[in-house]
Amino acid sequence: MNRFTTIALVALLAIAAFIVPASAQMDAIEVRSTVYNGTDAAAGVSITPADFAGFFYDIDDNIGSEMLNITTEGTTSRTIAESNLAYSTTIEQVDYAADFEAEAGTSNNGSYPVLGLFAEKYVALDDNSPDELVKLLLDSDDKYTLRTGSA
Repeated sequence: MNRFTTIALVALLAIAAFIVPASAQMDAIEVRSTVYNGTDAAAGVSITPADFAGFFYDIDDNIGSEMLNITTEGTTSRTIAESNLAYSTTIEQVDYAADFEAEAGTSNNGSYPVLGLFAEKYVALDDNSPDELVKLLLDSDDKYTLRTGSA
């Protein structure tokens, strides 16, 4: 009986050695985009969310406002001059997922202003100015109870 227990224990340890926990496996993340070498475009390159997966893009609302412009005119090397690289983003209106009553005296009652900034979605507190930005807390037509201290 003792020998059977020892053999069973060794067999279990051998099986356990080949089992790798899911948390120990490394997932590779790959961001694909067009490769530019500087000779492809004489005037410059404009990179948008359609070209580069590293920019914010909302597939449901077709919103992606980030753009990277590289001016290659007059460049003789693979180095981009500081004045030849410009990142820009613009405010776009997104419809609320939930139905709200119209608020008197405000514009865009059925939508709110969003913009992508370095691949993240932000909400502008003013419809026309990105001076103050916040992360979107909730945009859903489900019912929620928000309590103090809840995340």
